Amino acid sequence: MDEQYYSTFRLVFEDAPEALAVVGQDGRVLLANRAARELQLHIESLPLEKASGGPRSPLRVVDRGGAVRFLAVEERQLDTERLIVIRDVTEQRTLEEALSHSRRVESLGYVTASVVHDFNNLLMPMTSSRRTPALARWPPRYAWRPSGPRPWFTI
Repeated sequence: MDEQYYSTFRLVFEDAPEALAVVGQDGRVLLANRAARELQLHIESLPLEKASGGPRSPLRVVDRGGAVRFLAVEERQLDTERLIVIRDVTEQRTLEEALSHSRRVESLGYVTASVVHDFNNLLMPMTSSRRTPALARWPPRYAWRPSGPRPWFTI
């Protein structure tokens, strides 16, 4: 009966989508599942706090291949060991940064459009007042003649 529970536990532990590792009191990894091994990093070197419990802000780490990753790490105290749950949130973090950048660019566009519009509102009276006296002195370019048809073009 114990063998059946052990094999079921082992199957669930190995196939979990999150990286799971059991760490002993001395900080060494006693057991790690497939997802933890695929992360290619030293779990012992992660800055972990004993019995901190709950989620923390993502950690920025560099794996063995040199790639930068962001990991969400949770710790749970077991009897004498600790269970560490690691989720790779690199893609989520990248998408959040891209969305943040997009929002900043969009707000910059709104500010720029507002400044240009206000500047145009300041220039319009100046250019209009400069043209008005000159237009008042000029004769009309075409005149309506009662005997002939009304012209559709300027002379």
